[in-house]
Amino acid sequence: EVAPERVDDWTLPVSAVACKPSMSLGRGFEFEYTSQESAAFFAWMARNRLNVASYRPSTAALCRKLGMRFKVGGHIFEALLDPDRSLAEGGTIWERHPEWYGMPAGGNRTKEEALNTQFCVSRPDLLQYLGAALVNRVKREWKEADIVDVWGFDTWGNSCMCEDCEKLGGSADGLLNLISALRQSIDEALRNGE
Repeated sequence: EVAPERVDDWTLPVSAVACKPSMSLGRGFEFEYTSQESAAFFAWMARNRLNVASYRPSTAALCRKLGMRFKVGGHIFEALLDPDRSLAEGGTIWERHPEWYGMPAGGNRTKEEALNTQFCVSRPDLLQYLGAALVNRVKREWKEADIVDVWGFDTWGNSCMCEDCEKLGGSADGLLNLISALRQSIDEALRNGE
């Protein structure tokens, strides 16, 4: 904590103030590489009241015993929308659906720049594809997850500028449209017993 220079009219508390987060989860510690499967590290986390970690199969039982919650996800859409990714019906995503990629401010979509602009969140077929892919991951490799992070492309704010996305409103409105569609896919999967 860094306090600015003292001002004479500050009123400081006379006793310690204790704060508690409103969420029971969220005291995590993100880590990678050599420490990712360390039992000693997970024990240290538990002693220090850190309770969120990425799922790692070989230490999952220990983490559950220590009261950990598993978090997965993040920037998942770069892999799901890799322009060279093959589709079940044949061809690549770029060959079959170049309109799924965000329209840059310059007005010209190119395969080389496809992941540098946020994907087109106004496309119902794309939202259905992404919802199905997310449900698939949760049912399979993320089935142990307690928390799933879902972030868009890491584009530093370059949103799709197509006419349909513009009609949604600003970038936050587009994100709400995406999250709503993903939630509908999850709700439908739950109703179907998936």
